[in-house]
Amino acid sequence: MSRGALRRDLRPDDVELRFRPLGPFDRSGLDVVIEVRSKWFESRAANRQERADQLYEGVTAATGLREVGVHLSLPVAAWSQGE
Repeated sequence: MSRGALRRDLRPDDVELRFRPLGPFDRSGLDVVIEVRSKWFESRAANRQERADQLYEGVTAATGLREVGVHLSLPVAAWSQGE
């Protein structure tokens, strides 16, 4: 599958970025750790490693950082939210 095949058009509120400082128990030694949480879909689960690898490659290419970790989580979950 080509890199472009995994790209999707994002809409407002599709992505939420959160930043936090290292805590007392954080010991990864990495410059940045990216955690992606997404809904489970069979198509996403089938190529989750490829998706994580592509995100890693994109981040390292864009930032020049090499000490990067990517964690892709596709839980089966439920969500409810009021307005």
